Amino acid sequence: MVMGNRLRYSLKNDLKKLKGKAIVNDAVASHTIAPEMLKVNVEPLAPKLLNNRKAHSDYLRHTQEQAAILREVVEQGKS
Repeated sequence: MVMGNRLRYSLKNDLKKLKGKAIVNDAVASHTIAPEMLKVNVEPLAPKLLNNRKAHSDYLRHTQEQAAILREVVEQGKS
C-alpha cells in the first residue's frame, strides 16, 4: 500500500513538472537499411581445407571483414 502511494505521488509530481511544457508526440522517422546490405557472404570451407591453418586464418579474416562491414552499416543506420 505504501508503494502505491509513493507511485501516485511520484506520478503527480511528474505531471506537475510537465504542465506548461510542450510535449512532442511526433515519432522519429527511422532510416531503412536495404536487406541486400545485411547479407553476409561467407562461404563454408571445403572439407580438405578444414585442417589447413592458412585457409582457416583466411576464412576468419574474411568473416571479420564481413562483420566490420555490417557494424559500419548499423552505425550508419543509427545516425
